[in-house]
Amino acid sequence: MGSLNFNAEEHVPNNSFEPIPPGTYACTVVEAEWVESDSAGRGIKLKLEVDANVHPEIGNRSIFDRLWINHPSPAKPGKRSTAQIAISSLSSLCHASGRMQLDEPDDLLGAEVAVKVKIKPATEQYEAGNDVVAYKPVDKATGAIAAATKAAKPTVAKANGGAAKPTAAAKAAPAGRKPWGAK
Repeated sequence: MGSLNFNAEEHVPNNSFEPIPPGTYACTVVEAEWVESDSAGRGIKLKLEVDANVHPEIGNRSIFDRLWINHPSPAKPGKRSTAQIAISSLSSLCHASGRMQLDEPDDLLGAEVAVKVKIKPATEQYEAGNDVVAYKPVDKATGAIAAATKAAKPTVAKANGGAAKPTAAAKAAPAGRKPWGAK
């Protein structure tokens, strides 16, 4: 085994934990796994790596997203619940990547998508960071981010005070409750 022969004094350290600037970036899902939380329930933790060839100004930075698809808190009046937001984000990610059926989070590994991020301001408890606000398709040949998404949108009928009901096609889906399915 060879010697490292590395002298840190000869290199500029990368001490930046600054958030990525707001924008949309071509990314690849490099990690996707189940996570558990006492307060937030079960969710999916994603790590998305920014494509340094498309965004050399960003380099090989990572973007993280946590989708709490089984969050126990109810929706506030006039708002969606944390779980509803997470399920909608997961659906956006699936549509953007073309991976419409998932059995496990790692079915998303290698998916190439455009990720829109904003900056989450610092609080007393946490430093400033990034929040994922949208997933869009990315042209795999050029890395270009699609200007308009023509992905099929799920068809739902609004009824019962705004609660979505699945279409007949969705009702005909195979049995077996997924973690993101209705309780």
